[in-house]
Amino acid sequence: MKINEDYQFNKDFFKVEVSPKLLAQAVRVYLANKRQGTQSTLTRTNVTGTNKKMYKQKGTGHARHSTAKSPTFVGGGVAHGPHPRDFSLNLPQKMRQLALKGALTAKLKDKKITAVSGLDKLTGKTKELAGLIKENNTLIVTNGMIKDLVQAGRNLSEVTIMPFSDLNAYEVLKARSILWDDQIMKVAKKKV
Repeated sequence: MKINEDYQFNKDFFKVEVSPKLLAQAVRVYLANKRQGTQSTLTRTNVTGTNKKMYKQKGTGHARHSTAKSPTFVGGGVAHGPHPRDFSLNLPQKMRQLALKGALTAKLKDKKITAVSGLDKLTGKTKELAGLIKENNTLIVTNGMIKDLVQAGRNLSEVTIMPFSDLNAYEVLKARSILWDDQIMKVAKKKV
């Protein structure tokens, strides 16, 4: 694998106007869609136990109470607790694509994207890939899934390997540096 100094980044893809609002919206949608929404609590109707009144209403000197399943008691239900729900949000396809282009353009302006060639020639050794990584939190964008590259990078916690088809604005913005496979633009024109 070597750095390709002569690589020309496509102007249609890397020279768009960067919209911070759109990027923030794309990140918000991505993170919301990652949420499971499976958090759940038991209300007083779900708690196991009797519905019998704890003690008579009057004459005890204590406050009036109904059942021990009330939220005021230990072991009772939870009032207004979380229940399973869907957190997913939608972002139109054209906005997603524009956000991705904007994120890539911003990274290119900051000189954080480096074109590389020969990713498919790696042997699968972690040491070989670790020697090429200059910064923590590096994103390697490939033309497709390269088995030896994935094998070499899966033991490096600071490296994320992602095919171009799965690329999104959040991953681009999160990465400190990006290694860009010089074979991608053939696929990119069709996808975006």
